[in-house]
Amino acid sequence: VVNVNLDYRLGRNWVLFAKVDNLFDTRYETLGAFNRNAFDPATGQPLDQLGPVERFVAPGAPRAGWVGVKYQFGVPPGR
Repeated sequence: VVNVNLDYRLGRNWVLFAKVDNLFDTRYETLGAFNRNAFDPATGQPLDQLGPVERFVAPGAPRAGWVGVKYQFGVPPGR
């Protein structure tokens, strides 16, 4: 997974930023488990008895991006 962060200082306290997570939209899983499936895979209806042991996974986050402007406050006087 490739994440990209860019910052460009516009002035003394202003920063333009861009961020992209999962740049190439890679499919990946963050968690996996083996358990019995309680649903019929063809219809999605509950089974009367538990089905076979199957692999369950949690998908990773898809591509996402942000662009914005930040104002960074200076150190207060006297510090």
